[in-house]
Amino acid sequence: MLPRRDAVSPLLPDAALSPLLSGVLLAFTVDFESASRISLPIGATSLRVLDRSGTRINDLPRLTGVSQEANAMCTGWLERHGCAVIAPDPSARRGKVVRPTPKGEKAQHKHRRLLGATEDAWRSTYGADVVAELKAALPDVVGDGTLISFPLAPASPLAPGLVPYPDSWRAKVRRPETLPHHPMVLHRGGYPDGS
Repeated sequence: MLPRRDAVSPLLPDAALSPLLSGVLLAFTVDFESASRISLPIGATSLRVLDRSGTRINDLPRLTGVSQEANAMCTGWLERHGCAVIAPDPSARRGKVVRPTPKGEKAQHKHRRLLGATEDAWRSTYGADVVAELKAALPDVVGDGTLISFPLAPASPLAPGLVPYPDSWRAKVRRPETLPHHPMVLHRGGYPDGS
C-alpha cells in the first residue's frame, strides 16, 4: 500500500519506473477491491466491454487487450455469479456471445462508480495535486491505450515493445486493439495479458 502523504519520501533519481508504477497499481487495486465484490482485473477487462446486444466471445481478446484464456476465466466467473449469460451467436452458425444480465449491468455501473470513488479517496489521502500529476504522466507511458494503427503508427509508446517474435504463436494471432486496462496474470503465470 502507498505510504501516507506525510511519509512519502522523494523518489531517487535511479528508481526504476516499472516497480514504482506497479506499486501504485497494486495500491489502487487493493483500495478499489476493498469496496467491490468483483476484482478490478475482471471489471476492467471482460465486464467493461459487455453490452446488452451481446459481445462475440471471439472478439473479446481484441477488445480487451487480454488473452482468450484470461477472457474465458473472466466470463466464466461472471456467468457463475449471475452477471453474464453465454449463449450461441444468433447471427452466425458458429460461435457464442456473452451478454450482461441485469445484475451484470449494475456491476458495470458500480465498477465505473468505484473507480471514481477510489480516485476521489486518493485525492483526499495523497492530495489532489499528486493524483493530478500521476494522471498527467500516464499518457507519456501508455498513450491513449489504443493499438489500432499498430504497428504503423502506434498510439501507445508501449506498442513497439509488444511486437511478437516472428516465429512465436503470438505472431499468428490477431493483435488486440487496446492495451489491457489492468494487467492479468493467470494461475499459469505468463504475460500480463493473461496468456
